[in-house]
Amino acid sequence: MRYLFLLLSVIAFTGCSEDNNSKNNENSPLLGKWDTQLCEQIIDSSNTPPTTTWAKGTYEFFQNGDILFSTNSYTDSNCTTIAFNTLNTTSSIASFLDLGETTLEEGISGNKLNIELQGPDQTISTNGFYTINNNTLCFSLSYSFEPSSFGISLSERAPIDFTDCLVPAI
Repeated sequence: MRYLFLLLSVIAFTGCSEDNNSKNNENSPLLGKWDTQLCEQIIDSSNTPPTTTWAKGTYEFFQNGDILFSTNSYTDSNCTTIAFNTLNTTSSIASFLDLGETTLEEGISGNKLNIELQGPDQTISTNGFYTINNNTLCFSLSYSFEPSSFGISLSERAPIDFTDCLVPAI
């Protein structure tokens, strides 16, 4: 009987933690698809001659905490003409937890955020911040949301990077 109670307790706590993540993210302004503003040149030197395309990244934030990432390829440096014959794959890259509103270091309104990246041998979890102004989503220097890659810092870096931001996906 004791073992049954222990098993039910473990199941209850496990179930509650996922619900809490979803509940914390329920009203998060991050939810939805966001594109990088930056259009980055990509050179594939494996082709003869080398092939040049440009890329923008799309990041999608889900209520359950998942972050999906895909790179979109273009034939022009303005990232307006989609490159056909390219494979755009979507992959789960990390999970997030919106920790709520706060006043940022810059004296503006924003939110505290935790992003967790699961590596092959370890989990890296870093706190940071974000703000959304005029439909532009900017993150603190703790995170790097690039057209062809994503990264997190090993330590919390509070200042917001207003140069590499995301905009709502079209």
